[in-house]
Amino acid sequence: MKKALLAISLLISSYSYSQFPCVDGLAAGIYPCDHVELAKFMALNEVGADGNTNDVWGWVSPNTGKEYALLGVNNGTSFIDVTDPANPVYLGLLPTHTIASLWRDLESFGKYCYIGSEAPGHGLQIFDLLQLDDVTNPPVLFDETAHYDGFGNSHTINIDQASGYLYAMGTNTFSGGLHIVDINDPLNPTIAGGFSQDGYTHDGYALSYNGPDEDWVGKEVVVGCNADALTFIDVNDKSDCQMISTLDYPELGYVHQGWFTKDFKYFLLDDELDEQDFTVNTRTHMFDVQDLDNPVYMGYYQGESTSIDHNLYIKDQFVFESNYRSGVRILDASRTSQSILNEIGFFDLFPNNDFALFSGTWSNYPFLPSGIVLATSMYDGFFILKPHLVDLPAVVPVQCDTQVNGFQITINADLQFPLTISAADVPEEWTASGPVINGPGTYDVVLGGGWDAINDATLVLTTNFGSTYEFQFSTELCENTVAELNENNSLIVFPNPSNERVFIDSKIIGGRIEVFDMTGRMVDSTRISNARTEINISEYPQGLYIIKANNQSVLFEKL
Repeated sequence: MKKALLAISLLISSYSYSQFPCVDGLAAGIYPCDHVELAKFMALNEVGADGNTNDVWGWVSPNTGKEYALLGVNNGTSFIDVTDPANPVYLGLLPTHTIASLWRDLESFGKYCYIGSEAPGHGLQIFDLLQLDDVTNPPVLFDETAHYDGFGNSHTINIDQASGYLYAMGTNTFSGGLHIVDINDPLNPTIAGGFSQDGYTHDGYALSYNGPDEDWVGKEVVVGCNADALTFIDVNDKSDCQMISTLDYPELGYVHQGWFTKDFKYFLLDDELDEQDFTVNTRTHMFDVQDLDNPVYMGYYQGESTSIDHNLYIKDQFVFESNYRSGVRILDASRTSQSILNEIGFFDLFPNNDFALFSGTWSNYPFLPSGIVLATSMYDGFFILKPHLVDLPAVVPVQCDTQVNGFQITINADLQFPLTISAADVPEEWTASGPVINGPGTYDVVLGGGWDAINDATLVLTTNFGSTYEFQFSTELCENTVAELNENNSLIVFPNPSNERVFIDSKIIGGRIEVFDMTGRMVDSTRISNARTEINISEYPQGLYIIKANNQSVLFEKL
C-alpha cells in the first residue's frame, strides 16, 4: 500500500484512537494516570467472568495479523479481539476444565494457548487459537482442543519459546517445584522431568540462555521465584535438573515473580509480602545476574505507593508492573547497572486507595506490536491501555517527491537525557539522525542513505552512559518516488538539506510556493514568477519542512 507525503503528518497525529486520554492526571475523570491513556474498559460480565479476572496474555494471528487478548477469569479463559483497541470484541469463553478458581495462568506457544489453574484436577488445557479468526457470531462457548493430565492443580506456567518446553510450577508433583512438559508436539504433550530440590516454586522465567555468562550460553535455565529464595536451575538435562545457585536478600517477604532486563545482565523481582510484613512502600528488587553461579543482590527501588507489587514484565527499557491497588506502573530500567530505577508513567486501575491488600491489577501484557498494554483488575474487569512515553509513526513513507525522508518523534516521558539518534536493523548505508534530545518534546528524525521499503527497522536513542531505548517502525514507498520526480522534472528543491537558502526549480510558472512546518502551520509563501525561485530560510528554526507547489510536495531539512 502506498501513501502520499502528507501521510507523514497524518501518521503523527493518528495515535489518539483512545476514548479516554490522560488529561490533567486523570483518564475518564476517575483514573489517575501519567503518560498512559485508556482505550477501553470492559466489566467482568462483558468478558464472560462471573467472579474475577487474573492473568492476561496476548497473541497475534499469523493469518490475519489480528491482535487478541487471552484473559484468565475465575470460570475459564476469555478471548477478546483487541485489534481495534477502542472497540474490542469479546469472542467467547473456554470454560475451566473442572471448577472455578481465583487463580489461572496462561501463555501461548505458536498457535496454541496453554492454561493451568489452582482448581483441583484441572491439569493443562490446550486451545487452538486459530479458531478466533473464524468467529463470526460472538460470543462462542469454546471447547478445549487437547488436555494434559500429568498434574492436577498448578499455580503458574512458563514456556521456553526456543526449546518448546513448558514449566508448570506449584503443582501437586515434584514438591511443588518444576514440572517439565515437552510441548514440541503441541497437542500431545509429555512429561520430560521435574525439579524438587529447592521445594515449592511460585513462578519462574525459563529460557534458552544467550546472556553475558558464557558458561551457560546455549543451555536451558530456569530462574525460580521460590517464595523464600531466588533460585537458578540448570534444566538442560530434563531428567537430571541441578541447582546452579540460590540467594535471598534483606527484609524478604515472599519471592513472587520477576523478569530479565533486555541485556540479560539483571533480574528485577516483585516481592509480594514485603509491603505488608515490613510496612514499606512498593519495592522492586534488583539482582546482578551476569554470573549465574554467583548472582548478587543490588538493592531495591522504592516507589511512593504503599500497594503490593505482583507481576512485572520488561519491554526494551520499560518495566510494566501490575501493583495491585496502585495500578500499572512503568519504570525506566536504563540505569539498572547503577541500581537506579525511575517511574516514568502509570495508570491506576484501582483509584479508591493504595492499601497493601490483594485486589486491583493482577497482571499485564505489554508485548503486542501495536503498543497497547492489556491489564486486569481482579474484581472490576479488563483494561486496554495506550502508553505515550514515546510516540512515533508505525509506518513512515519514503522516496516521496523529495530528496530527504524523515518523520517526527515525540518524547513525553522523562527519559535519561541527553539522547542521540541512530538506526539499527537496516543496511549499513541507511542512517537516522537528528538533534541531540535534551528533554521531552518533539524532534525531527532525518532518514538518509536511500531508504527503501522495509519492515521492522529500529530507531535507537542512546544515552551518554551507553544504554539504549529502541523502537520499531516500518517504511513504505510513496506514490511519487524520487525517480519519478526526476523523470517528470516538475519540482526540484536544492540544496537539501540547507541552512541559508533553498532554490525551487519548476517547469510551471505561476501559482504559489508555500512552506509548512511539520505541525501543518504555513511559515512562508511566495509567487512563482520564474523557473527558479529562491527562498531565504536562515531564520527558520532547525527541523523538517514541506514545500508545496503545483500539486507537488517536497520535504526538506533546515540545518
